Amino acid sequence: MKLQEIPRLRPLTEHARRLHIAALWVQERLPASLRASCRLLNIRDGRVILACTDSATAFQARFQSRALLDALAPHWPEPLNQLSVRVLPEPRPPTRAPSPRRLSPEARETLAHAARDVDYAPLAQALEKLSRARNRR
Repeated sequence: MKLQEIPRLRPLTEHARRLHIAALWVQERLPASLRASCRLLNIRDGRVILACTDSATAFQARFQSRALLDALAPHWPEPLNQLSVRVLPEPRPPTRAPSPRRLSPEARETLAHAARDVDYAPLAQALEKLSRARNRR
């Protein structure tokens, strides 16, 4: 059974179908300078909602609001009277954590020497432990 055949989901699937067509239509009518950075998010309660990747593009898209609304209105079943533009930056790929640094033999000796000279026991223990830690990788 297809989703559009389920009576309770029919309004949702119909809205999704119309929204998909409207998104393609909007992409065709946006100026070339905005096409790669703007996309249609939704149309709800007479409001067309666009997303742009940065504030400069969003600023430019706002100037297109009347032209987009006028051009899209005949193709949408409800009156369209407002354009909202949101800034949604493109997600960045996760960065790798820096690899742990290795201690040189001189640094280990300095830490061990500092551990022997410190009067505060918790600090002395931490310095001693650090001086004995094995280099990873």
